[in-house]
Amino acid sequence: EYPENPLFDSILPVCFLLLEQTLEQLHLAYDASGEQSLQRLSQSILGKIHQNDVLLYKHLTTSPHIPPPPIYCTRWVRLLFSREVVGFDNVFQLWDVFFGYEQNVMRALEVTSAARILLLRDALLNPENSPLDLLMNVPPLQDTTPLTTLLKQLMDQKDSDQPIPIPTSYTGIPQTPAKMPGTPSIFATPQHNPLFPV
Repeated sequence: EYPENPLFDSILPVCFLLLEQTLEQLHLAYDASGEQSLQRLSQSILGKIHQNDVLLYKHLTTSPHIPPPPIYCTRWVRLLFSREVVGFDNVFQLWDVFFGYEQNVMRALEVTSAARILLLRDALLNPENSPLDLLMNVPPLQDTTPLTTLLKQLMDQKDSDQPIPIPTSYTGIPQTPAKMPGTPSIFATPQHNPLFPV
């Protein structure tokens, strides 16, 4: 039982409704069959990337070293990006943006996945980087502003619109000195948000 507190009386029904609506949409990220499958998730993410950066799209879809988006995006979507940012404040700020789309939360999560990949453009196209390590273990964002700003732009973008200028100078990857031979990659150990410990 919840403790007796007037605050719970007003927010619990709202929290339950929000949870119910979110889970109803998120089931698409768990469905591995039919039209509403992970393939749909992949097509949605890649379609948005293709609209805004054809070169990156070709790199993602033709490189034998890069798996399809569900391999690395499913975790992002299922956990609402909670492990892709640093700290509770960033998690809640990001969720405020997602829940603001109400009946389109799933679409917002798909577009956020595309936005995250677009922000990694330069790093992904850099032949010195491992695309698989980068996509699977990219360090969590310290600042969500570039991600949420691009998300809003991409959500407003129509299929017939021109590509949106992507701030590729910001990736969220900390700059580190060139590593000596034999030292581990900066992507070898993913950092996780304490909200969802391993």
